Amino acid sequence: MRSSTFSLRSDDALPTKHAAVSQSVALVCYEQLHQLGIGYSRLHIRRLIRANRFPKAYQLGANRIAWRLDELTAWIHARPPAVSNTPKPPRPHREPTHTPFYKPRPKRIRRPGGAQQRGEE
Repeated sequence: MRSSTFSLRSDDALPTKHAAVSQSVALVCYEQLHQLGIGYSRLHIRRLIRANRFPKAYQLGANRIAWRLDELTAWIHARPPAVSNTPKPPRPHREPTHTPFYKPRPKRIRRPGGAQQRGEE
């Protein structure tokens, strides 16, 4: 997995809990999230961040955000395990015990010469 390294300094605009960090940190951009198994859309990620259910993103530029790799891996490991996709056993076949919901329409009776008698051609 390709991740960019970014040096955080005390004067960088970061949340206060990371303001004193002075080491190299691996950052992951949105395009690289699918390599970690996160296939959410940008809009869904924004909704999760607002609800405090996804790690906060860091602004790298005017149109670029990234997440710290260690925060993403901690978030992934903190999530509950996925529900197994084992198929359910087939349901036993039962004969219907009720009548259909619709009534069959009676067949239309065509009279000979009907269109000619009405003046249609």
